[in-house]
Amino acid sequence: MRKNPTIPLLLIGFVSVIGQTLLMREFIVVFQGNELTLGLILGNWLLLTAIGSYMGGILSEKYDLKERDFAVLQVIAAIILPAQIFLTRVTRNLLGVGQGELLGLGQILGSTFLILAPICIILGFQFSLGCRIYSREKNVENIGKVYVLESAGSLIGGVLFSYLLVGYLSAFQTAFLVAILALTAAHQLLEKTERWRLGVYLFLVTLLLCFMNASSLEKLSHNLQWGADFISSEDSIYGNIAVLERSGQYSVYENGLLLYSTGDIEKNEEIHFTMLEHPSPEKVLLVGGGAGGALKEILKHPIEEVVYVELDSMILEVSRKYIPEKDLTALDDPRVMEVMGDGRLLIKESKNVYDVVIVSLPEPSTAQLNRFYTQEFFQEVESILSDDGIVSITIPSSESYVGREEGILGGSIYKTINTVFPEVIIIPGERSIILASKDIGVLTYDPRTLNNRMEDRGVKTVFLHEPYIGYTLSSDRINHTLSSISDDSNNVNTDLRPVGYYYYMLLWSSLTDETPITYGWALITASAIILLILLRHSRSPVIPLATLVVGLIGMTHEVIMLLAYQALYGYVYHKIALIIAAFMGGLAVGAFSMNQMTDRVNKRLFAGILFSMTAYTLLLPTILKAAAVFPSDFLFSLLAAASGFLVGLGFPLASKLYHLEDKGITETAGTIYASDLFGAFMGTILSSAILIPLMGITNVCILLAALSFIALTMVLIG
Repeated sequence: MRKNPTIPLLLIGFVSVIGQTLLMREFIVVFQGNELTLGLILGNWLLLTAIGSYMGGILSEKYDLKERDFAVLQVIAAIILPAQIFLTRVTRNLLGVGQGELLGLGQILGSTFLILAPICIILGFQFSLGCRIYSREKNVENIGKVYVLESAGSLIGGVLFSYLLVGYLSAFQTAFLVAILALTAAHQLLEKTERWRLGVYLFLVTLLLCFMNASSLEKLSHNLQWGADFISSEDSIYGNIAVLERSGQYSVYENGLLLYSTGDIEKNEEIHFTMLEHPSPEKVLLVGGGAGGALKEILKHPIEEVVYVELDSMILEVSRKYIPEKDLTALDDPRVMEVMGDGRLLIKESKNVYDVVIVSLPEPSTAQLNRFYTQEFFQEVESILSDDGIVSITIPSSESYVGREEGILGGSIYKTINTVFPEVIIIPGERSIILASKDIGVLTYDPRTLNNRMEDRGVKTVFLHEPYIGYTLSSDRINHTLSSISDDSNNVNTDLRPVGYYYYMLLWSSLTDETPITYGWALITASAIILLILLRHSRSPVIPLATLVVGLIGMTHEVIMLLAYQALYGYVYHKIALIIAAFMGGLAVGAFSMNQMTDRVNKRLFAGILFSMTAYTLLLPTILKAAAVFPSDFLFSLLAAASGFLVGLGFPLASKLYHLEDKGITETAGTIYASDLFGAFMGTILSSAILIPLMGITNVCILLAALSFIALTMVLIG
């Protein structure tokens, strides 16, 4: 080995985690992403990296690839990432899909597969090739060392991105910075006599110039992405905020979803139904939606205070910067107190009492949003309401026909809120309003009562007048809405069984005329084919299959902990990043520890790791329930690190056991790494989109423990 490859190998993980994060943030905006789309994107990333690793394991040996070839791949990866960001932003243009239109599962799956393929296959290939060029005297332990370096690079990249890069650099600046680092590392692997070293220098200079002028690329790509109405796009730690303007009407989007449009008076006036249901509201808590006009309507009532909570401060910064002042006067009202932070966390920790709590958020299209529609959330709201206090949420609905999927989603939320509050009513509309009260007799369907209150308070409106209120609250419309959400919706939506966002996925897929079942069977078929290819060279498939199970369980653990953390403690972005970092840290420590056990290569040790995973998985639900009573950020970091540690222990050991079958270094590395990633791919897709929302975290853990025990048995008898 002529050059030390440590830095280039670290950069495999570094480039992977930053590239993955950058592209997923871009895809979220393009696809208006929920957990299903994120699962498909991350699943494609893992699957393609597994394919690259498997290819690298075969081709590296066959063609005797060396350091120069690794450097070439590093150069290609450096060039690809900025191009992929640009390509991602113009995906809708390429697919011929307009802004605001829903994309089908097939379009998302196909486009992300093609866009991600180049960089993912290269990164996977580099891992196998890295094992080859790192090896001396064909030492299989070097596979574990490469795994440690790759994991450490992922840890460094994740922490740097979360705490530094995302706050100060644009997407293109970050991509160019990563490219410069990758090219610099590639340069160190080359011999002085190699002529194309000059080409690397030129690339470095070019990328440096691009980094300095990344704003031009940002502007061009955003103009193509949003069209002629585009004004601005700003990135915060939580996502992307875009502003569009047409004929004097401004629209603000968050991660591709419309937050609000100025001048939408009819929609904003619907909030008066909530305010009029309370006989004398004085203190109001508004979660989201204030900048869009809801706050202005609330202030028409004689209230003392409105606490307005917004997760992302960038929403208000962008609004104040681009929206005309006349549309934001409510934000400067002395009765308004702005609070930047997670709405659920504020409610959980609040010592104040409110007469009205209004949740003005989109439907539960993601696990993050679903937290505001669960039984536990409604219990937390109930604890901060006055004796005659009320809470208001909205659900997708229709003035005429309510589809089955829409009814199931609405019915689940309606039933969930009924488990907490003694009195619940529903106001029909394009987005029906569900109102609940702590006391019976507070809420009313009587139009005269609401009209009298509006007149007594001197509330002036444009659309919401006496005939409109009477029409909206007619018994026929109320009965039609109630009947449409009562069937096939017996599941209560809870934090640890977030069935609400699964029902939203069904609604979404029905609107795009695509069913998850079709793609489920396609996934099963593709998985079976990939497994056959992956295992066809092995005399015994036990070790690759057991490695797949370890990867599947490890990734599912990570998904479980992320969902549980934000459900219990709120969406605290940096702390969630710490959980991911803790997992990666545990992964590196576990792999390093196993590398030191040079004299303990046997299947009983692998079975012991699987037994530990089984026990840990069975204990996890109990620990998470205890965490709800005794909050601890440290506990979640420790849980994530423990899971990563077990996964990290398994990889080097599996490599050593597989190598005993007379497999070459790179073939061993390629097959075992591909098995690990393919298991992680299956865990990501199945757990986030299907298993956890349908079965709940406890039942999923039981299923994982059974799977781990089966793998344990296979290892012992195989």
